[in-house]
Amino acid sequence: MSTQWSGLVPTSDTQADEFISKNPHCDGRNVVVAILDTGVDPGAIGLQRTSDGRPKVIDLVDATGAGDVDTSKVVTTIQPASVQGLSGRTLKLGAWDNPSGKYHLGVKRGYELFPKSLVKRLQGERSSAWNKKQRAAINDLESQIASLSHDADKKEALADAKVTLSQLRDATISTSPDEGPVYDLVVFQDGSGTWRCAIDVCQTGDLRGSTLYTNYRAERQYGTFEPQDGLLNFAINIYDSGNVVSIYCDTGAHGTHVAGIVAGYNPEQSDLNGVAPGAQIVGIKIGDTRLGSMETGPGLERGLMAVLENKCDIINMSYGEPTKTPNEGRYVHFGPPRQAHPVAFFFIIVLH
Repeated sequence: MSTQWSGLVPTSDTQADEFISKNPHCDGRNVVVAILDTGVDPGAIGLQRTSDGRPKVIDLVDATGAGDVDTSKVVTTIQPASVQGLSGRTLKLGAWDNPSGKYHLGVKRGYELFPKSLVKRLQGERSSAWNKKQRAAINDLESQIASLSHDADKKEALADAKVTLSQLRDATISTSPDEGPVYDLVVFQDGSGTWRCAIDVCQTGDLRGSTLYTNYRAERQYGTFEPQDGLLNFAINIYDSGNVVSIYCDTGAHGTHVAGIVAGYNPEQSDLNGVAPGAQIVGIKIGDTRLGSMETGPGLERGLMAVLENKCDIINMSYGEPTKTPNEGRYVHFGPPRQAHPVAFFFIIVLH
């Protein structure tokens, strides 16, 4: 039946809906599709469950290294109440199961993780909020100075207020660049041998009620930066015996869009389903946030390793930019033999 959403995913044009209608169990179930792209949002509607009730997104891997955090700094304490985080904050720790008493510490700037569009929006919002407080402080001081000017016994207080006002005005004119949010990380190995990571997403230093994340594939946890605004979901992978934490988050919406086309499942709105609503997804981020979402050779190779580790059946990659060597390397362009400058490419590889 045609609805206002018909055509967003052209399953009718491709006859995918007719095929599934005739073969309801041939909807991608028992197939794992790797999406090599800008990243897949684990909280996206339609990417939560498969048509037969299994988890939709079974692994998330940042192959770019853009989300890597050095957590090799180790402190040891048997009964910790708090530790000094690398940001300088005092971090209050929870009553966590940590037999060794060793905690790996790391720190990451949010602007190194966030897509450029989000960084730009946050900078605008933070600047507006700062200017508002600054203007209020200046107005308050100006009122104080006006009041003190009429009191001969308040000369010293008046002089101090004028100096403070001058400093506030100078700060308004010559502000340093906004460094954005800074997140502390604490990593440890629990009694079962599982590596866990707590992130101070609220930047308060209080980690006592924080979620303890582990590799996404193991427990499929995800969190949100700036949770009051629901800005950006993230997942965690821990490597090198706790010395490296990879924070996985989108560098753009394209990967989530593609995952929805491939395997989205919306039980309340079937016209929003993807081509294979029964398939599971492995989201592999090859778009490097540091490079404006461009992919690199090493990132692509690490992406292939994640494909093999997850025993994916199909790779979907609709990604690329101009190149003079489309037919060299581990990834080659499937197109006309003399096409020297493919602007973008889309390929699907059936692995087995």
